[in-house]
Amino acid sequence: MIAGGKWIIYDRFVPDKPELTGDYWAMAEEKDFARCLFDGNVVPRFKAIRESKGNLAVLDLLIVD
Repeated sequence: MIAGGKWIIYDRFVPDKPELTGDYWAMAEEKDFARCLFDGNVVPRFKAIRESKGNLAVLDLLIVD
């Protein structure tokens, strides 16, 4: 078994609020899908970081083979 992980440690640091900007999508449905993923993952994650005042460890990636 091989595994790896990427942790992000917020040590009293709150990053800028993320925004879904740009013109990367060929169709409106693609942007709607990206918006759904953004609102379902990035927004709650940022809320937790902000509420913790930057005292947080986040497991960003976990890979197991």
